[in-house]
Amino acid sequence: MSSLSRRDEILNTALKLFNEQGSANVSTRHIAEAMGISPGNLYYYFPHKEAIIHAILDRAEALFEGVYDFDSAHLPSPKSLLKRREHYFWEYRFFQSEMMLLFQNDPSLKERFGKLQQKRLKEIEKMLGVLQEAGILRPLKEELKKILTQNLWIVSNFWNLFLEIEGRLFEEETKGVIENILALLKPHMTREGIAWILLDN
Repeated sequence: MSSLSRRDEILNTALKLFNEQGSANVSTRHIAEAMGISPGNLYYYFPHKEAIIHAILDRAEALFEGVYDFDSAHLPSPKSLLKRREHYFWEYRFFQSEMMLLFQNDPSLKERFGKLQQKRLKEIEKMLGVLQEAGILRPLKEELKKILTQNLWIVSNFWNLFLEIEGRLFEEETKGVIENILALLKPHMTREGIAWILLDN
């Protein structure tokens, strides 16, 4: 087995256990036991659990690279634009529902996520500008665009925490984030924008 495939196997196992049991309840020893390998074998790839969590975040980040990279002449359908986020919400649910605890345990993770947040906010704001240029959204004042950008980010990142508190963190429920994102956009849409949404229906 190659180093890459063993590394991926560790991440897959850790992600499964984190999602099922919560990361606080899973140690590197538990991950090694679930894989049938020694802790020393696991430490060859990851020196501690925090390194595993950072590597899982690498995967999650990769899902969104290039998602907002389109122009007004080549608009994706709403479904194709949002489907990666739907996948992310279920496959990486432990990270969203445990975010504050993870940050308390690893300040470097909080710092990293803060930088990622600023990057994504800029990408979302740029996307709104492209949707305006395409006639999907009505012209937005800068202050309103900033608020809408923040609201889209908040809904898209803390939906699972809301479901966790409600006791409804199930796969079908996580898909509701798409409806909520579109609900934020619809009041600012033109007729063309509404037609754009209906492309997926």
